[in-house]
Amino acid sequence: GYSSPETFKFLVTEVRGGQIFKGHLKKSGIKVKLKPWSKDDFIMTTEGILEESKLISEDSYKPKKWHLSVSNEKKQKISRSVESDEFIGHGELVLVIDDNADMRKMIIKKLKSLRYKVESAVNGREGFEVAIEKMPALIIVDWIMDEMDGPTFIEKVKKNNELSSIPIVLLTAKSDAESRVMGTALGADCFLGKPFNENELAGLVRNMIKLRVNEKKVIDEKKKLGDILDNLAQGFMIIDKSGVVQEGASRGAKEIFGKEIEKKNLSSILNLESSEEELFSKWLKNIWRGSLSFNDLLPLGPKVFKTDDGRYIKLGYRPVYEENSKNNIDKVICLATDKTEEIKLERQLEHDKQRVNFITNCLQNPVEFVDLMDDSYEILEVYSEMKELDLGGLFRHFHTLKARYGQFGVRELTNYIDKIEISIEKGQLEEMDKKVYDFRLKLQDFLKKNSLIVEAANKFMVDNGQAIHISDLMDRIDKTNDIKELKFDLYKNFLLSDIQEKFKRYGSLVEELAERQGKRIETLFSGEKILVNYSKYSDFVNISVHLFRNMVDHGIETEDERVEKAKPQKGNIEVNFKNGGDSFMITLKDDGVGIDPNRIKKIAQEKGLKSKTDLEKMNDSDLLDMIFLAGFSTKDEVTDISGRGIGMDAVRESIDILGGEISISSKIDEGTTFFIKLPKVS
Repeated sequence: GYSSPETFKFLVTEVRGGQIFKGHLKKSGIKVKLKPWSKDDFIMTTEGILEESKLISEDSYKPKKWHLSVSNEKKQKISRSVESDEFIGHGELVLVIDDNADMRKMIIKKLKSLRYKVESAVNGREGFEVAIEKMPALIIVDWIMDEMDGPTFIEKVKKNNELSSIPIVLLTAKSDAESRVMGTALGADCFLGKPFNENELAGLVRNMIKLRVNEKKVIDEKKKLGDILDNLAQGFMIIDKSGVVQEGASRGAKEIFGKEIEKKNLSSILNLESSEEELFSKWLKNIWRGSLSFNDLLPLGPKVFKTDDGRYIKLGYRPVYEENSKNNIDKVICLATDKTEEIKLERQLEHDKQRVNFITNCLQNPVEFVDLMDDSYEILEVYSEMKELDLGGLFRHFHTLKARYGQFGVRELTNYIDKIEISIEKGQLEEMDKKVYDFRLKLQDFLKKNSLIVEAANKFMVDNGQAIHISDLMDRIDKTNDIKELKFDLYKNFLLSDIQEKFKRYGSLVEELAERQGKRIETLFSGEKILVNYSKYSDFVNISVHLFRNMVDHGIETEDERVEKAKPQKGNIEVNFKNGGDSFMITLKDDGVGIDPNRIKKIAQEKGLKSKTDLEKMNDSDLLDMIFLAGFSTKDEVTDISGRGIGMDAVRESIDILGGEISISSKIDEGTTFFIKLPKVS
């Protein structure tokens, strides 16, 4: 029972057996007798010892009230409380280390009654060996022991990777603040002060083991989550409001970036330039400010990162909100996905698609393809002369050449021509020579790789009656007696072509360009059959590519824009041909945004194409006509489709050469129409 002499003998013998007061009491002449005692004698003796002692404070050994007087009713209540389900263990192993046999027996007996498994040791050295072997769920260790005391044991356990996570209860009479600080610094998880009752012991053990079990669950769940994240194809990391990557980044993230990333700013990991770093910083500030939704800000974050070894990493972001908040961001998860193989596959598929389109276009338009090859070499032949005499004309020739190669989907050559245009614009003549030389080599390589396609195009021309073998020509000469009849036969069958059929090749070009810009456009060809000597009109037909490219790029809106204007989602380009005796008309009409004369006026003034005085005198028709000026473009940026202000200038020049004329009409949000009148040139 709690009032038995054994209980108080335990307290007293622990003081004497621990040698805490031995020397001090001997010098003071104080004797402590262990015999049946009265309550008052015991209290007076203990308080006298504490009062004279300078080792620890009086509060450290002040007897607890429950030790001095416990009624039978309270004993039963305590007993019932200790034995209730909340204190019962589930077979967890507890290691008890104490050099006092009575203390060990008392703790072991109580823990076993609560269904815990117990191992014991008499000192820290022995206890460490048992801990290594048994791996207990909890360790209870006394502070003062002859061979390896409690603090030394704790220090050794915390340095051992296998044992360091086991919670330790330091059993001690030193309950003063200084001793607790010291014990905590050494690694003790909690204290059990002597003397204590069984209720304290049971509650403490239950709580510490429960905490240990919960910590293990958290560790296990964290490990599972880490394993999942590490085995994902994505890299996972968390950044704070300063952009610093927090601890816990997945192994995948470290492998993707090939460097240590934790505690480093994402901007430095991504090697952002100063301007990009500034934008990244502003992006983070706006996210944490919370005035705009995360989804609205998401597109403004860094999206792609190219590693030093050429891999392409796609970056995505997910918000983590503060608890009980739908607006306040706590942190941001960054997901990094290696898209290298996917991008390679996409590029290969795009290359294969371009290849198929190229072959299809060549075989559908063999004459145009062969003409394009001939015209390319013709420009290269006269390049040196034109460079000295007409740089503007040279630019227009290359610009049209680029558009024609674009029609066949040959981007490997359009990229080279684009570099030539840039060097001409900048007046870098030496650089231009180098780029033209590079284009010549690339063209030779292109023809070498596609020699079979060239041969097939030539064969298609013959099979379709667009060319004639020498042997067939000789047969025709042998079968006719009249040279005029032969000339008319050749003219009718091999020189005359329906010009409408030559324009139909632009239908596929419009479809391709529209798809690249997220638009849907249908091209409709209609009207009469108009036979012309195509060799006279080939330049005009080739240069007309600029009309179609501009209608796609400038004229027709995107699907969403058209819906907002209550227009059909699909735009239309209508091309009509009408015979007129000695001449013919071609009308090209789109149902797009139209052209704003006031905008033309503003752009012309900004680019210095016309003076403000001249512009004020112009009517709308005159202003619309300015789109044919060299250097005029309503585009704010140059693309591979339009924006240099050269194409429409070339179109008018080719029409002027034929002795024709072109005019334009336009209404805002209704569309634009080009009227082309050409003479029939024999």
